[in-house]
Amino acid sequence: MNVLLLALSTISGENLRCFEYQYGENPCFDGYYQLEPIPKFLNEKLKENHQTLDCIITLNTREVDTVILPRVRCIKENVEQYSFIDINAKEFFEKMLCNGQKAFQQIPKIISIPIDVDDIIPGIILAMNQLRKLKEKSNDFNLYIDMHG
Repeated sequence: MNVLLLALSTISGENLRCFEYQYGENPCFDGYYQLEPIPKFLNEKLKENHQTLDCIITLNTREVDTVILPRVRCIKENVEQYSFIDINAKEFFEKMLCNGQKAFQQIPKIISIPIDVDDIIPGIILAMNQLRKLKEKSNDFNLYIDMHG
């Protein structure tokens, strides 16, 4: 089982510009939200070994789950590629996993853990308990962590 743990961040505004992400000599892929590159990159690396990213555990602040943007537009070369109405950062992240040339063949299970920025310990405990449950279900457990969000 391959599991990615990451902290979601809020969305920076209504109009998101496209960025190209590239690792070494690998082909690049597009992204609009700062947390798109890691799961997409990891997905591609795991595919090389005929594996999948099975689960993503997200650490979500209240703002990530509750701040609704009336509209989010994803723009590449001055052309709107995607547009979403009344969406929060969590929903946006989940939808963007399905978009682009490096889409997942099978979308990983996403488990959201609430994190209170004023008292993170309960959220960390919830995340650790979830990781333990997943590890118990698998003889081959790999954990990847990205905490830049």
